[in-house]
Formats: sequence, structure tokens, C-alpha cells
Amino acid sequence: MKINLKLGDFMKNNKKDNILYIIFAFLGTLPALFLNIFPILLWGIFLFFMILLCLSLGIFGIFIIIAMIIAVIISAVYIFGGK
Repeated sequence: MKINLKLGDFMKNNKKDNILYIIFAFLGTLPALFLNIFPILLWGIFLFFMILLCLSLGIFGIFIIIAMIIAVIISAVYIFGGK
């Protein structure tokens, strides 16, 4: 019994199957989106409003922003630096 398949043969047979392949391929990428892209967007929005809140506090808010920047640098060095 010889199976003679070429690249892309599975996409020619049935349009319903083609749509299912596309849907499941998209669903397979969702964990990567949630783990990589969405947290960055959510943290960006959170930090934007946090900085606006801190700036509304005046000079005390500027010190809070400086403390947040130092904390981010320290945590980045701890997570990504060294062995």
C-alpha cells in the first residue's frame, strides 16, 4: 500500500476541514499570545495610569515614579541577569 501525498493535499479536499484547520491553528497560538503579548499590553496600560496618578500627587508622585523605575531595574537584573 503506497500513500502518495504532496504538500498541501490536505487543504484541497474539503472547505469545512480547511476552516477547521485555520480555527485550530489560531487557537493553538492563543497561549503564546496570552503569555507574551497581552501581559505586556496590560502592564503598559496599568503603568500609564499609575504614572498619571503619581503625577497628580505632585512632588511626592515623582518620588514614587523614581522608586518604581528603580524597582523595575532591580527586578529585571534579578530575573535576566547572571546565572
